[in-house]
Amino acid sequence: MGLKHAGIATTIIAGVGLFAIDASAQYGQPPPPGYGQPPPPGYQQQPPPQGYQQPPPPGYQQQPQGYNQGYGGAPPPPPPKKSSGSDFEIEGWAVRLDPLNWLLQGRLGISGDIALTEWFSVEVMPVFVVNSTPPAFNLRGREDTLSQEGNFIGAMSEINIAPSFWLEAPLEGYVLRGIYTHAAYSYKAEDGNGQFDAVDEKSDKLTFFFGSYGKYGPVTIGGGLGIGTYLGSQERCPDDAGGVKTSGCDGELNIAIDRQGNYADIHPSFYPIDISGRIEFGVVFN
Repeated sequence: MGLKHAGIATTIIAGVGLFAIDASAQYGQPPPPGYGQPPPPGYQQQPPPQGYQQPPPPGYQQQPQGYNQGYGGAPPPPPPKKSSGSDFEIEGWAVRLDPLNWLLQGRLGISGDIALTEWFSVEVMPVFVVNSTPPAFNLRGREDTLSQEGNFIGAMSEINIAPSFWLEAPLEGYVLRGIYTHAAYSYKAEDGNGQFDAVDEKSDKLTFFFGSYGKYGPVTIGGGLGIGTYLGSQERCPDDAGGVKTSGCDGELNIAIDRQGNYADIHPSFYPIDISGRIEFGVVFN
């Protein structure tokens, strides 16, 4: 029995030895003494030194700026709008010419229109006499003896100021204007023997104007119609004594057109009502 037990014990010891050898072959050297034991009491992990940055893991590559703009990523927000240092900024401006009245009446209007908001602008339009004997004089039955000159500032004969209300977009689409006009003209009648009559006209007028303007890149084309009324009444007509009078003339402002005593009325046909029109072109920026 003793030998039998001793053999069994030897066999067990040999098996355990072989298992230890096999485990050592698979996992390397046995851990050092104390491996896996908890840290001693009072141990604290030291923080990294100041300025230390943990290195990225192997294979990490920093993505370039704007990487997420591609597929599956939202685009970055737009850069902030540059400020001009003031909360007020105009919405645009336009410069236009009026060739219709230039050709027919010899009066060239040049308008400057500044949009202060998306729906409101202020137009300032001086008018210059560029033809002293325009076709409109003969179209109304007047003789070639009549001529006109600006009598305001130099060749300037009128100044128009118009607060304007845009119904669609600034300086584009339909517009409503309230126009105040101050005008000063000098009319002369002369023939081969010289001047035989002259009239100075100064007037103020309020006009309601409705127009429409298209925009084609920087080019703008448009126009409209205006209905106005003169403020005050300047009159002149011949009297029975062969002279002239300045009252009781039914609103007419007459000037002699020949030396035989024939006169023509300078005022429009429906005075004190005035019907006017514009066809304009120019440039616009907004």
